[in-house]
Amino acid sequence: MRDYEREIAKSTKSNPKAFYRYADSRTKCQTRFPDMKCETGDEVTANKDKAELFNKFFSSVYTVDDVTHIPSIPIHKSLRNVLIS
Repeated sequence: MRDYEREIAKSTKSNPKAFYRYADSRTKCQTRFPDMKCETGDEVTANKDKAELFNKFFSSVYTVDDVTHIPSIPIHKSLRNVLIS
């Protein structure tokens, strides 16, 4: 592969199409999410449905913090006898 890349680099001025064709082939995202199955066993193929399935899963796993009952912590003006080792 390196020899091929060197040849393309050498011939960039004389054959720019080859360079751009190679660069284009290396930069395109070719990854996609595979088809999935929902909890009923039905196959999910549409991207929007896959996103909704991920959203449903992650929203069920993570919780929302209860910020209405945060304990108050006393603030000390100075710290005495602190030993850091």
